[in-house]
Amino acid sequence: MGNLAFQQWAMALVSAMGEYAFPDRYEHSEVYELFEKIVKTTKFRLSVEKQWYSCISDMPDPQLVVARCGEVNAYTFPGGQIVLCEEMMEAVDESVLVFVLAHEVAHYYFRHTAEKILAYFLQEIGIDLVRQWASVRFDERVYGVIVAATGILSQVGFVLPFNRMQEREADHLAFLVTAQLGARGAYDPREVIGWFEELAYYEPNIPPFLRTHPSASARAYYLRGLLNEVNLPKSGSHE
Repeated sequence: MGNLAFQQWAMALVSAMGEYAFPDRYEHSEVYELFEKIVKTTKFRLSVEKQWYSCISDMPDPQLVVARCGEVNAYTFPGGQIVLCEEMMEAVDESVLVFVLAHEVAHYYFRHTAEKILAYFLQEIGIDLVRQWASVRFDERVYGVIVAATGILSQVGFVLPFNRMQEREADHLAFLVTAQLGARGAYDPREVIGWFEELAYYEPNIPPFLRTHPSASARAYYLRGLLNEVNLPKSGSHE
């Protein structure tokens, strides 16, 4: 299923972007090397905790794909393909790029995509049960209101909070990985906090309970609270 989803996405991208959708791997060889370091560091951090070691020991390493997507973004597919848009590489500095890649790797090892599919499946089951119950007890107008309300409430009360929790988990691990890789001063996780604080000025004013992700300001605040857990490079040592 995961490979099929990626293949369908790749075909659509080639159709939209043409022959430049997938640049030659050697064009971004340094990014692929960086990705391998991130994967190794992520696996090491997770292997320290026994409950996670048993979960990831049988998982193949994720595979990076760099693409010209037409947007500043990165994606994780169920089959382990992690797509990094060239636009993202061009928009952020190296410390933030490490965090973005580590965030997607965390999604993969936490099996967030599979969990998300399960959450939507459970939501559909719940809505279907309500639909069957309401269809034999109410007229068509009331039935429609009940089903619509159930869909909205399940989205706001279950699916969206679940999505935000996954993003928080991925942020947490990615920040620790960024700090570990930057222990010698190559990357500075404080730049990730600054990036989110800058994004906060431009993001739309959407109520927190309607967001798929925590707000940029909330993410910056949370990551700032992790600073005491990481070894920061000394001031002036960032290359």
